Amino acid sequence: MPYPAFHTLRGDGYDAMLLDTDGSQMYETEYGELLGEMVKANDVWMVQQYIEKHPKAGLYSSDLRDMDAFFIACEYGSLDVLRVLLDHYHAHIDSPDTESLEQRKISLLGIACRFAQLDMVRFLLDSQPPLGTVEPGDSWCETALLSAATSISDVGFDWERCQFPERSWVRDRVARSESLIHLLLDRGASARDVTLSRSDKQDPPQASETVIGLAIAQASYQLVARLINAGADVHRRQMPLNQLNNYGGSDLPRDVTALHRGSRFWNAPGIRALLDYRGSNVDIADMVSVRDGDGRLPLHWAAIGPDPLAEDMLPENEVLPRIVDTFKLLLEGKPSTVNIQDNLGRTAFIYTVSTHAKCISSHSYTLARFLCENGADTSFAATDGKTVLHELALASHAGDPINPALLDLILLHGANIHDTDMDGSTVLHLMAKNLRQVNAANFLISRGADVNAKDLQGNTPLHTATMTGVYFARLTREGETERTTLDERIRLHEEMIATLLEAGGSSLMDQPNAAGKSPRQLLEETRSRWYMDEERLRRIDAERASYSDF
Repeated sequence: MPYPAFHTLRGDGYDAMLLDTDGSQMYETEYGELLGEMVKANDVWMVQQYIEKHPKAGLYSSDLRDMDAFFIACEYGSLDVLRVLLDHYHAHIDSPDTESLEQRKISLLGIACRFAQLDMVRFLLDSQPPLGTVEPGDSWCETALLSAATSISDVGFDWERCQFPERSWVRDRVARSESLIHLLLDRGASARDVTLSRSDKQDPPQASETVIGLAIAQASYQLVARLINAGADVHRRQMPLNQLNNYGGSDLPRDVTALHRGSRFWNAPGIRALLDYRGSNVDIADMVSVRDGDGRLPLHWAAIGPDPLAEDMLPENEVLPRIVDTFKLLLEGKPSTVNIQDNLGRTAFIYTVSTHAKCISSHSYTLARFLCENGADTSFAATDGKTVLHELALASHAGDPINPALLDLILLHGANIHDTDMDGSTVLHLMAKNLRQVNAANFLISRGADVNAKDLQGNTPLHTATMTGVYFARLTREGETERTTLDERIRLHEEMIATLLEAGGSSLMDQPNAAGKSPRQLLEETRSRWYMDEERLRRIDAERASYSDF
């Protein structure tokens, strides 16, 4: 195959002394990217030509571990090229220029398992002698089975690395990962493999990773059942490393169970297996009531959900059913958990509404209605005084217009429109800042929100609207950036101000806050700042354009 990206000398690159298939001269980069592309393509003939011209290729470490030719071969499943590299490596193993794979911290089997390269794993295990082992380690190092389980839990990151192929890629990858885990178990791998946490200062430290804790992200009912039957501990507490979206909680919470992690990924079939194979001496109610170090139940984890990548890789029509099915399983176990607060005072309802505020409005409403039908009380406030209405106003800066039915639902099930947070702000104070939510602000006013309410700084909602006016660019589910313009921002700003003045009267524009500033003065300052920012961005764009002309 041709390599046109390497027909031009770049940076600190050099002549590769090779011709491409079209006769063009090729150049290597300082990081060996040309060789890396040949390895990715499993291009045996070209790799052989490269080694002939560069006899030290593959014999020493790259500056970047994942640029090592052996790493790339195992990551991409380039089995034919790996054979070539191994022959070359073994032929020069005693050379002083050769750096061993162990010295390079390259585990061929571990890498192949991490990226679910099934044929590569079979080759490595069947080699004589085997090029890797499924034996358990010392609990501080990752094993082949843990790496294979990671290929399931981190599939979203790999989907991103592959530049977001069709979502069928994710389904095929998970299926391959499952086949790999079954293979390793057949070969004697231990489902009890763990990696102990180096961040846990308590003695003994909790595990940072377990096989079932990793696999539960996407694993099927059948795989979870097999892991449990093979000895995996469903109830083991751990301190996992890959925590995103902690929403004010610990970066590394302790006492996390496989049920917490499966709930986070909305893996209802996997959760069902955890519950079915929980053991005869454990009640489901006890499992769903386990709190992590932040006081969060599996239901809280389900309400928070996974990182955006893990959600975006799911087909749109699967997201809502997965969440609802997960909620059902957890609430059937103990219905009263719907109103349990974590250490921050937040309930599953608060997390559900705030984390899904960026989703299409029907998602937020459907999930909120389900929880309300199952007993959710919307009157709870977090330790900072913010209610679900406050959280919704803050979280919807980059979301769709809030569904009025959602606001009605929240008010109907206990929320007080006049509640204030620790800063003395009502929901209208926060919603007035949010230029995407003019209609929501108008709706709140129609339901009795007080446009004259003052926070601890003496600001009315009109003060907060005129001094801020938040209108962020946002990413769509397809990864596109939805741009905003200054003209559009000003138009929405005027609409928000008009909405508040219509309810409170024109005199609000000249009412001073505790600092002596009126909304009229704040509006002038804000618009001046916006125009200055716009001019600065124009200058930057002009400078970039002038550089591109050279």
